[in-house]
Amino acid sequence: MKKRTIRALDDHIAAWLIKGLTLHERILGPRLAKGLLKKEELNILIIKLLGIGDMIIFLPALRALRETFPFATLTVMTTKACSEMIEGNPLLDKVIVYDVQGKQSGVKGFLGLIRFLRSLRFDVVIDLEQYYRITPILSYLTGAGIRVGFDTEGRNRAALFTHKVDYETTNLPEMENFLNAARALGAATDNLSTRMFIPQDAFLSAARILRESEVGPDKKYIVFAPAGNPRWKVKYWSAERFAELGARFEREFGVRVILIGSGVELDLLEEINGLMGGTGIVLAGKLNLKEMGALINGAFFYVGNETGPMHVAAGLGVPTVGIFSFTLYKKWSPIGPRVAVVRKDLSCNPCYIDSSTVPECPHYDCIRGITVDKVYDTALRLLLKSGTT
Repeated sequence: MKKRTIRALDDHIAAWLIKGLTLHERILGPRLAKGLLKKEELNILIIKLLGIGDMIIFLPALRALRETFPFATLTVMTTKACSEMIEGNPLLDKVIVYDVQGKQSGVKGFLGLIRFLRSLRFDVVIDLEQYYRITPILSYLTGAGIRVGFDTEGRNRAALFTHKVDYETTNLPEMENFLNAARALGAATDNLSTRMFIPQDAFLSAARILRESEVGPDKKYIVFAPAGNPRWKVKYWSAERFAELGARFEREFGVRVILIGSGVELDLLEEINGLMGGTGIVLAGKLNLKEMGALINGAFFYVGNETGPMHVAAGLGVPTVGIFSFTLYKKWSPIGPRVAVVRKDLSCNPCYIDSSTVPECPHYDCIRGITVDKVYDTALRLLLKSGTT
């Protein structure tokens, strides 16, 4: 819903606003503050509204900014759904929640958000959205002297940036795109960890949930995330195959299978568990994002479709198998020391580039052709390589 709301703003308002503001910029002259980056206590805003996985992948860029500008105030603006991914992270000073469906919805809410952002007097804005045109407008209207953002082919979104960063849409890992935005300001880091910040209370909650599910501290468990964005159900590996994989690991490794997802995914998770004979543990809608991270952190290994939790697992160092369909796997592969990708090598795969449309296909062999044996063998090799069998 949040993505549809932002896209509506983007489609109906942003295009003509960018044209008008670009003319305004040309008449008044560029507002780049010379020497601003030499200021010791910079006030920096990073905009990343959507994408649970993105909130993990952009952590190295955030770390680069923190290490390069140690006295800066770093603020991230995101939506409520994603804010939990980064709240409390020591790399950050503040989080601003853009309530796009609540008090900041519509034109009045948008204008109120702009007034609020201007009152914070940011020196630098870094827009890490890749496609939306509403975020360059927000960047400009903050009044910041330096504005960094992606010049994405065909999107006409870069005119208001003072530092334009070419956005690679195909084969470059997305983490590198985000790092390139930080590099535009001279920021760099050697630490590319994408480990999610998890507070102690989340670990305690996850331990309680495991106890209530009769999973003792000495019992190994694996985590399956068999769903994802409901708009993209064609990317889901089948319930039958998840169930067969889970039953096989239960039988051969003596592990428990925990199925995670949101509340709307309950039916799918229950279906998989039913096909397993009811031996799994269904936690649909029972975990917040930090509890999810804490639960994954203790897992024997993780298997899931190409979604945000996959990036969480990889960043935590848990052996992670990502099942990819038609997605640009080189761009969105999990990042970490113990990861593997399962995909079907077809001449038409990947076919998905534009994030706004679902590819139409008569067969979807890219996902339907992935067998249980393929995923099982990949997981087994990864476990042997990781020394965790």
